[in-house]
Amino acid sequence: MPPQIRRTRVVGIHLAKLASLLLWSSLSNPAKARPLSPYESQSLSDALSETQKTTDRSPEGKLIDRIHVISLDVVEARDPAPGFLNWFHSTTRPSIIAREVLLRRGDTYSQQLVDESERNLRQLTQLSVVLLVPVNSPRPGHVSLLAITKDVWSLRVNWAPRFAGGTLDQFVFQPTENNLLGSAQAVYTQFHFARHNYAAGVGYRIPRLFGSRIDAEISADAIVNCQSGKTEGSRASFRYGQPLYSTRTRWSWLTSVVWSDSVRRPAGGNQRAFICSGGTTHLALLPNNPQAVDAGTAGSVPLQYRKRSQAGIISVTQSFGRPNKIDVSFGIEARRTAAQYISPEGLNPAALQTLRAYYMPVPDTLITPFVELRAYTTRFLRSTNVNTLGLQEDFRLGHELVARVYPAATALGSTRDVLGVFTGVGHTLAIGSGVLRGYASHRVEASPAKKSDASIELGTAVITPTLGPLRIVWDGRLTDRYLNYLNDTTILGGADRLRGYGGAFYTGKALLVSNLELRTLPLEIMTTQWAMAVFYDVGDAFNGWDELRLKHGAGIGLRFLAPQLDRVVLRTDFVVPLDPQEPGAATEIVVSFRQAFDIASMGRAGLFR
Repeated sequence: MPPQIRRTRVVGIHLAKLASLLLWSSLSNPAKARPLSPYESQSLSDALSETQKTTDRSPEGKLIDRIHVISLDVVEARDPAPGFLNWFHSTTRPSIIAREVLLRRGDTYSQQLVDESERNLRQLTQLSVVLLVPVNSPRPGHVSLLAITKDVWSLRVNWAPRFAGGTLDQFVFQPTENNLLGSAQAVYTQFHFARHNYAAGVGYRIPRLFGSRIDAEISADAIVNCQSGKTEGSRASFRYGQPLYSTRTRWSWLTSVVWSDSVRRPAGGNQRAFICSGGTTHLALLPNNPQAVDAGTAGSVPLQYRKRSQAGIISVTQSFGRPNKIDVSFGIEARRTAAQYISPEGLNPAALQTLRAYYMPVPDTLITPFVELRAYTTRFLRSTNVNTLGLQEDFRLGHELVARVYPAATALGSTRDVLGVFTGVGHTLAIGSGVLRGYASHRVEASPAKKSDASIELGTAVITPTLGPLRIVWDGRLTDRYLNYLNDTTILGGADRLRGYGGAFYTGKALLVSNLELRTLPLEIMTTQWAMAVFYDVGDAFNGWDELRLKHGAGIGLRFLAPQLDRVVLRTDFVVPLDPQEPGAATEIVVSFRQAFDIASMGRAGLFR
């Protein structure tokens, strides 16, 4: 048995044993209703002391006589920074916090609505700590609600570097006022530097337009070539709609438009390219065209092309039920994709035809009405120290089912006659303070004349309960475009799913990845949160199962979070590739924001995938 397969098999056996152990522990270690980190516990203790209140342990069914908002300073007395810095920060106004609470004075207390209110508040990127606590009222049969929030610094740089192999190969810089005049609105400029070009633009986000439940965001960027200084593309987006902000909300709607026009130059060779340095571009092999322009290798040319795409959606959703929800959506979507090869001089038509057939996206236009049914639960597990550190997070439990049908016809402007169907099923179990999640989805766009497109995706994840000072997180997924008329590809390698191998070094119509991390619980040092992780990555992007060559990487990392600045961790990983002979493999230090991988979730149906 080859060493790679034997090694992967051993890992699979151990993971199966771990899953069995966790299923047993889910019966013997029920999740706590409200876990608080030491940092959050101190925030609650300070707020209760300030208001001279005590928690009400049986608030359900009582009348709310007051909602009191306490907005903690960005820099508190316990924080390792001088207090005068608060002068340069816009704290979220109490009225902005109060309007996200789904209960009002005189309403009957409902823990379900309190939990939903907390989830809504945690969606505001301006807030780190979010606690809604029932406290005793002097009036019999009444309860007060204490809303405790802590802002992160509103005027911020929002930088996101990606160091790999000692090279800064990607850099995002987004100066932002994240809380304009304390309104939770954001205005920002953004710069995204890559190997060949950079994007520069502006954006504006309004979570509650004119105090309504409508949220809106608009952004636009120009893409500039680093070497020539000329604009070579653009992108823009606009979103406007009202979400299902509560289990009691019956209707939602959405209008969204996305535009993109850019030059694609997939990375090639073993070179680690610094931002704006160019670097080696992937060489497309043309074995049937020996007369093709030689680009350093006989029968190959640099793969570079302009891709233009536009997409839009108008949809309406009606929601039914309470603990078990059923949402019915209908609307219309449109998507247009076009690609044009940037041809070196002398490229013959046969070579261009080969490029289009094997390497470039297929031009396609679909205009489709759709109807979608989605069923899910409104039960959540509240945990800490998974994607962030020292702050609460929510994970939806129970079943998730989705089915969407979307036809298209050439007579109505599409380039194909299509009957599209998306189906998916998933389930999430609570395992103490962790979860076990699995899902499967299938998408097919059936079309005559060999123009069908179809894919399947499988995923599973395990987040263990805390095991003393440790927690294990594992996520695995498989994507296979077994019918690939559109020539869609997936990239792998870089700072995330497959650390230790160059960014976007591996491409293919299929993807297989597995990420396993042993994470420590955070250590609080002067209110900042520090943790470590040991990890093992496995994966490959490939075009056929006979081409599958799993790459392995392992290492150790440091995680840091300052609740005064963000909910997102800063991650530093030292990684060693276990297959050093592979192209792009290098022992390296990776620096990036966010955890290296998201916990498995079902992909979205429709054209906005």
